[in-house]
Amino acid sequence: MSINIVFSFAFNEAKADEPLGCVLIAEDDKCLHATNVYLDSFFSALVAAFAQSEKGPVTIDVPVEREAIHMERKGLGLTLTFAEGSLTLSDVGAFAQALKSACIKLISSFPEGVENNSEFDPVRAFIEPPSVGT
Repeated sequence: MSINIVFSFAFNEAKADEPLGCVLIAEDDKCLHATNVYLDSFFSALVAAFAQSEKGPVTIDVPVEREAIHMERKGLGLTLTFAEGSLTLSDVGAFAQALKSACIKLISSFPEGVENNSEFDPVRAFIEPPSVGT
């Protein structure tokens, strides 16, 4: 189980206000890809879909994109649909770990500007443990 990000940067510069790229979600010989998507919006929707899928099937619109992410947990696995592709994964826990790793890679790829892009807020919340007390 893996989630890979391929960044598309003009002049090879990481721009947190326009993080464009491709995402490949794979398990064994099956894969689902999202091509030329705004990565902040895509991962924010993916994180939201994952969290909400605990309660049942969910469809989350991806801001800026014309497609939505649909996710449904089935036993220990889940089915993920985006655009015209669909992927059934066997292990929700492995997906959660791969999603967290991909979110960390995404956030760490932008040395500046991430804190100013509110689309990254759900991604940051997913990877950062909640604060205990104040």
